[in-house]
Amino acid sequence: MAELLLTGITQLVTPPPGPQRGAAMRELTVLKDAALLMRDGMIAWVGSRQEAPAAAQIRDLGGVAVVPGLVDPHTHAVWAGDRLADFEARVEGVPYEELLARGGGIRSTMRATAKAGVEELAQLARPRLAALLHSGATTIEVKSGYGLDFEAE
Repeated sequence: MAELLLTGITQLVTPPPGPQRGAAMRELTVLKDAALLMRDGMIAWVGSRQEAPAAAQIRDLGGVAVVPGLVDPHTHAVWAGDRLADFEARVEGVPYEELLARGGGIRSTMRATAKAGVEELAQLARPRLAALLHSGATTIEVKSGYGLDFEAE
């Protein structure tokens, strides 16, 4: 059984143990000068560093905050093209309806996505997903939203 005690946690934010529903989902506990014990890849204990149990390995995190992973339940990470020209036009005061009439707006991104192959779309999505993971997301629900039919999505 591999154990790892994480110390050097300035603040550890945790929900109450067990399933939560309704308003209870907003209840969080903030522990200062905390420690966290991992056992076989699972969190086995959290609490004050002074009360931490012994562990085979100890890793000092150097004064970080530890928070629950973020969940992104609605991400459009799969698309091609860009809308820089649209954004520049909007800054200059061009109404969105006019951009659409010129062939811009979301329709331009939909066309670029439809033209791109699966491998190109996957290559474009990878850094977007990596950025979400780097920002603390642990669960990401991904959709295109740019396909016009079931097959495209």
